[in-house]
Order: sequence, then C-alpha cells, then structure tokens
Amino acid sequence: MIIVAGTFDLFHIGHVNLLKRASNFGDVLAFVNTDRFVEEFKHRKPVVNQEDRRAVVKTCKYVTDVQFNDNADLKETLKYIDNITGIVFGDDYDIEKYRKQTQITREWQALKGIALIQLPRTDGVSSTDIRSNLHT
Repeated sequence: MIIVAGTFDLFHIGHVNLLKRASNFGDVLAFVNTDRFVEEFKHRKPVVNQEDRRAVVKTCKYVTDVQFNDNADLKETLKYIDNITGIVFGDDYDIEKYRKQTQITREWQALKGIALIQLPRTDGVSSTDIRSNLHT
C-alpha cells in the first residue's frame, strides 16, 4: 500500500500526476487533510470542504481508497494501516522538512520498513497559485 497525504484543495492536474506516479508503486491510499487540520497547519480555510475534497479524490482512477487525516503526526494516522510499503510526496518538499512536518523519523521508518518516495512536482500548477489568481 502506498500512502499519499495532502489537502487536495482545488484538485488539479498536479494532484492527478502525483497520484498517477504513486500508483506505479502499488495501490494508493490517499489521506485528505481535514478542514480543522488545514486551518491549524496552513492558517487558512480550504476553499473546498473536506467531504467534497474526499469525494473528488475518490473519483481519481489512480486511488484505491481515501480516508481523512486530522493529525500532524502522520505516524498516528497510519498506525492502524497494514502493508504500507511507501509514503509518496512531491519534490517541492525537502525530505528533512517533510520528515519534520509529518514527524516521520528515520527510526520509525526503518522499524516499519516504509520507503519515503519523492516524486516530481508538476511545474506551473498549484492550489495556492489557482487561489491567488481567483483574486486578481
């Protein structure tokens, strides 16, 4: 099982590409960050509510299942998930910044035998850019 966690606000081709690339490594379980978590972490509300974001991600053919993430400590969210082989994230994140953000330690990763897989980001598109362009 491959894990991809994110806000997935204003679902766009960059999200599709990440999920497609992730599916090359196995079945994808996507975690959509809850509205509460997004507000706490990003200090703003998502444009699209969590139920709608989950529904949109679930329609993506590269995703096997979708659950919610309400925790900065990704290890807590994943503790009841079996057969995780990798956690995928975009290369716009420095791996050490990603570890700090998700609280994925090298020790936990080694204990669980889970790979951190950094995949290319789709240039020129992001939810942040889309949101900014809505206000211009």
